[in-house]
Amino acid sequence: VLDVGAHIGTHAVDLGRIVGPKGRVYAFEPQKKLYRELVWNLRLNKVTKTVVPLRFALGTKNAVIEMNRATPGNEGGTGVGKGGDKAELRTLDSFRFENLSLLKIDVEGFEDPVLKGAKKTITAQRPVILIEVQGGYDLDRAPRPRQRNGWATIDILSRLGYRVHRVGIHDFLALPRKKGTRRPLSFQRTFTLKDRYFHT
Repeated sequence: VLDVGAHIGTHAVDLGRIVGPKGRVYAFEPQKKLYRELVWNLRLNKVTKTVVPLRFALGTKNAVIEMNRATPGNEGGTGVGKGGDKAELRTLDSFRFENLSLLKIDVEGFEDPVLKGAKKTITAQRPVILIEVQGGYDLDRAPRPRQRNGWATIDILSRLGYRVHRVGIHDFLALPRKKGTRRPLSFQRTFTLKDRYFHT
């Protein structure tokens, strides 16, 4: 299991208990303060044998990036940008994970680079993907640029062979399509025919 954007371990702790002694959860959190809190949270909840914390951001290349300045009271809403912590950026593919069953992504608008840098892993492993898209925005009511970005993310998942189900205001569950299933329309048409991506 991969928890990308693990924050303080809100999901990683429970996932660490669910996977059992033979499973592993790799929890990615690039912010220094949140990473420290993640590590302590894993220790306090006694899941250090099943959850591995990793202080990396994920994207399309290997580099060093800056986060935005953290917002007091909403540190988990901090995305990649300027003025905040520096962190090493790597592609998910560079880790060469195997036996991947679940990929959870909550990266404050950085979804597309994460997915593009994970293309080989996703194609080979076909995990279930739980992803927050354009966090903080309802895509039906968001400003038009945010909507376009959101549907572009849905299109990436579709092109990777997934059917996308909306499970919250900005949370989506992507399930691998069976081979031979017709692929949805291209992104140029999905902005007006977005319902083709959702199966509620």
